[in-house]
Amino acid sequence: MAWLKETKPLTVPKSQAYEAINYALKQWPYIENILLDGRLELTNNLVERSIRPFTIGRKNWVTMKTDRGAHDSAMVYSIIQTALANNLKIYEYLVYLLKQMPNTDFNQYPELIEKFVPWSKELPANCYKTKN
Repeated sequence: MAWLKETKPLTVPKSQAYEAINYALKQWPYIENILLDGRLELTNNLVERSIRPFTIGRKNWVTMKTDRGAHDSAMVYSIIQTALANNLKIYEYLVYLLKQMPNTDFNQYPELIEKFVPWSKELPANCYKTKN
């Protein structure tokens, strides 16, 4: 930050360097927050990788005929990406959901949804990827 403060007066106002330094100084409080908590990631690469299939699929959504279709596709992408993040085999997990959920009375027992979420400890063993 000291370098930014020292260099700013030496740059030409309205130049790209001046604008970049000005931007960095305005963002500094947010940058400091990252340094205060060691659990925070310095990059958003994990997020970028997880939404990659979503951005690729976006081309297909242009041809969706209804908002409902686009919404439903986004929900499926979300389920799949969350399952991947929880180390699940996608096909086995989706088969489990499609076989078990229609036979579950969520209206009477809404808490039962917890056994179907990707981070549930009650999922069948065949839904999990084996560790190498």
